[in-house]
Amino acid sequence: QVVLLPNRTGNIDVLDGHTLRPRGFINLGTPAYWTVAGPSDYAVSGQPGGFGPIPTVTRFDPSTFQVTGSVAIPYPPNDNSALYVQPVLYGKYLYLPFRFYFVDCCRQSIPATNEEDGIAIIDTSNMQLAGTFHYGATTIVGFAITPATGKGYMASFGQLREIDLQTGAVLRTAAIPNSGYLAASPDGQTIYI
Repeated sequence: QVVLLPNRTGNIDVLDGHTLRPRGFINLGTPAYWTVAGPSDYAVSGQPGGFGPIPTVTRFDPSTFQVTGSVAIPYPPNDNSALYVQPVLYGKYLYLPFRFYFVDCCRQSIPATNEEDGIAIIDTSNMQLAGTFHYGATTIVGFAITPATGKGYMASFGQLREIDLQTGAVLRTAAIPNSGYLAASPDGQTIYI
């Protein structure tokens, strides 16, 4: 058993799950923001703020410290920065909520023309981008999937949306207080905000 700690130096630190002593690290080369455990383990990395490579999902083996695959998540036209929120592995798909936007890093007064929130879907069997759901500028702050129902839930400021994981369609909405990350009960009956 291991503990995976993403860090902004471009590594995933691998700690022994019992002693919390370092066992090694996986070098991603760009700041790491999230890890997701499954049959393989995954990391979300990239450099927000328009100063580095585009976002990448990397598959790795924490016992050998080897990278076994990766896929880039391309920016839309006119955007150069990204934030990632609470990726979730469901079956063979990794759902990666994102917010793409433009940062005027050179003070050229270029307006943001394409702020966009959505969910990138990565097929982990072949490490390919399988699709993307687009939701405009909604500011996704939390995401969860209920395995019992196969539904996804996105939190944005003041709203919870239930989505169909096949089509991305919003099925239902509910007003909620401002929230952060989400969690779902195993039976799919409760979403924790």
